[in-house]
Amino acid sequence: MIIISQNKKEIVIFENVSKLYINIDAFEEFTLAEQSLFSADQRLQKIEKIEIKARLINDRYCILGMYKTEERAKEVIQEIIDAVVNWENFKVGIPCKSIIPSFKYELPLE
Repeated sequence: MIIISQNKKEIVIFENVSKLYINIDAFEEFTLAEQSLFSADQRLQKIEKIEIKARLINDRYCILGMYKTEERAKEVIQEIIDAVVNWENFKVGIPCKSIIPSFKYELPLE
């Protein structure tokens, strides 16, 4: 199964994903010295979007999508899990519950 990133610039083969996760610590990308320059309010503003990232088996990371809330990011990860399970079940002849399985999942814009 393939996963197509939100911006359509990355195509990831799910079998090559070692970790799929939500990154809400975007502020940690700044050095400690840079972080100290921001007020508490500015720190919160630096986290504009929540990332869904994939770590691949070759230790490469890619951002699959960005969402406004952690809740929405969790919903999208659950959609990915459901799509993968449905596709894998379909490949071995197990019928899917409610949808026609697809070999691809495209991350939604919002």
